[in-house]
Amino acid sequence: MKTDEAVRHELIGLTIRIVKAKNPNLAGLSGKVLDETKNSFVICTNSHTKTILKNQIIQLEIAEKNIMVQGKDLMKRPEERIQR
Repeated sequence: MKTDEAVRHELIGLTIRIVKAKNPNLAGLSGKVLDETKNSFVICTNSHTKTILKNQIIQLEIAEKNIMVQGKDLMKRPEERIQR
């Protein structure tokens, strides 16, 4: 799967990992996407749920493949992003 196809994919239920973030404490954080808004994800980690902003470098796990995505490419409402 290509990056542009991943951007149009449904992300709720996927496992994501923060690769690079402005806040260094978020780098390496991973979990399952529970919800998505225009600018953020709600993810479930091993210990709790956390809301993170999309404007980071994110690794998506889709069909057992890891795909790196620039968060700015995901910064749309889910319904707009999927239709694009």
